Amino acid sequence: MKLTKTEFHFKATGTSTLLFGQRETATYTDTLIPRYQGNPLIEALPPILSDEEISDRLAYYPRYEKAHRALPAEQRIHIIHTIVDLLIPFPEHIDLAQRFSCLIREGYVARNPIAAEFWQKFHSRADHQRANGSARVRVRSSAPGMTIMGISGGGKTTATEAAVGLYPQLIQHSMFQDRPFTWTQVVWLKLQCPFDGSTRGLCLNFFQAIDELLGTNHYRNYGEGRKSTDELMPAMRRVASLHSLGLLLIDELQHLEQSRSGKETMLNFFTELVNEIGVPIVFIGTPKVKSVLAGEFRQSRRGTSEGDFIWNRMENDEKWQYFAESLWDYQYLQKPTPPSKELLDALYDESQGIIDIAIKLFMLSQVRAVRKKVETLSVSVIRSVAGDSLRTIQRALDALRRGDYEALSAIPDIQPIDYDTAVRKISSADRLKNLAGKREASTTGAGISPDKMTRSMEKAAAGGTLMEIAKQGGSTKTDPREALKTHGVVRDVAEYLS
Repeated sequence: MKLTKTEFHFKATGTSTLLFGQRETATYTDTLIPRYQGNPLIEALPPILSDEEISDRLAYYPRYEKAHRALPAEQRIHIIHTIVDLLIPFPEHIDLAQRFSCLIREGYVARNPIAAEFWQKFHSRADHQRANGSARVRVRSSAPGMTIMGISGGGKTTATEAAVGLYPQLIQHSMFQDRPFTWTQVVWLKLQCPFDGSTRGLCLNFFQAIDELLGTNHYRNYGEGRKSTDELMPAMRRVASLHSLGLLLIDELQHLEQSRSGKETMLNFFTELVNEIGVPIVFIGTPKVKSVLAGEFRQSRRGTSEGDFIWNRMENDEKWQYFAESLWDYQYLQKPTPPSKELLDALYDESQGIIDIAIKLFMLSQVRAVRKKVETLSVSVIRSVAGDSLRTIQRALDALRRGDYEALSAIPDIQPIDYDTAVRKISSADRLKNLAGKREASTTGAGISPDKMTRSMEKAAAGGTLMEIAKQGGSTKTDPREALKTHGVVRDVAEYLS
């Protein structure tokens, strides 16, 4: 199986986590498509790929060795983490990648930096902005846009990042058609909508992202001080045009519902960014995005010019079976099991076909099998882990099982599992039970019931570590000792006497 994967790195900047991709020096290929010819921004892009080529490049199967099953438990628990990188391309992945292929190229058609018309429009816009405080000079745009909607954990962000990963993020030009052409092209940029829906925050994130990518000083030039959103927006448009931004992806767009300045302000800004400069924009978010965009007809129309892309959870069908069987290849237990129908159905029932939940539930089930020393997967292990780790989203999962869409409308998001926290909870519970067992002999001699002590420790494990419980008490202005008593950790000594 092919071991290729797009190299990304992430960096927390401002109020957002930025995604950075690969950098390349420009090499040019004639696409043989007349409207693309003679445009260095398009000819420097990777070749247009077939569906088969896209599938081959997107697929990523982490390295697996049977010998790892014999490693000590603590090492296998770390190896289990590698499963999270698994990417199996389905038709939806290929469709998304083909749409991005069109989006990026169509957005560059009217923005050829070696064409005189491009610079005339660029300088006219700058002059108009200096004179009037805004940039309303219209460039005829062929740039489309699209909206990607899906529940949290469904795989839309992973698919989106894989699709843009087929392209370098940065291309450095020096010569084109035997003439000097010094130009820095930003093919794509992915931002997160600030949690409070702030337009100003998004602009600042944009400047910081460009500066991190190019080593420029746009944030210092445009973002410092208390400049208003009206001042930042034209600067953002100018920077996007100056660096030939090919595709702008805005994730977590549902945060616009929290916007104090009004979601219409940002949506109008996006409309201007597309219409005046020609930068295609991809909106990504949960089903809340539909209500966010519904109030602005112009933006809704622009956002669907390439068609809405609904990223649904998987049904319990052949595709699910193929996905789950691929997961089953990554067992790090000493007694691996074949992917029986009962096991696959249990995993589906407890995850409801949500990719993030299914993968992490499979991983956590292996962790529990290792910790419990049973070393094999079973329906009971899967369901017990689901009961422990999915409690916060059971209401949503139950609504999915029932097909109760009225109930789901009140639960628009499903939060992914925090895998590392879940592992710590499993480890904490097992450690406490082991300690209880080891102390049984001495505590029995002291007249303390081991059963009662074990129950107390199980309560402590369910509520967190002793320090976590005590801190929870402090955060709610409750005496830490009272918090420990509430969790059944601190009790009257008489309760333990025989």
